[in-house]
Amino acid sequence: MTNGFYNLSELTTRKLKRFYKDAVLHAYDVHLEYCPSLTRERYFGSSIGEFIDKTCSKKTHNVCINRNIYYGSSLNENYGEIGFCTLYAKENEPEFLYIFTTIESLNKLVEKYKLNFINWGNNDRGGSIRQRNLFG
Repeated sequence: MTNGFYNLSELTTRKLKRFYKDAVLHAYDVHLEYCPSLTRERYFGSSIGEFIDKTCSKKTHNVCINRNIYYGSSLNENYGEIGFCTLYAKENEPEFLYIFTTIESLNKLVEKYKLNFINWGNNDRGGSIRQRNLFG
């Protein structure tokens, strides 16, 4: 099953931070949220750059998703979703960074950072991951 996810685990923390800052420059929507209870709320406690610098790490849950592939083109969800959350990485309230890009901008970032596409094979619950770089 094709799922639309790209592997960020091979990026160092420094490269992850650079990747997120580049993604912000290409985004049409960027926002922070936190979860003080059972619902998420917008977070305005720091700038996006400060949040990335102080929060992003290899321990955060880092994602880069092509939503057109994930949902299938029949749903017309043609955008990139990039971000991370601190769920399980910190003891206090989880925090989330959401970055939404066009598919064209997502593809430029994927190519620039040489991200590998994750193919879960016939099993959408995981199993062995086979990866391939879409740009050669």
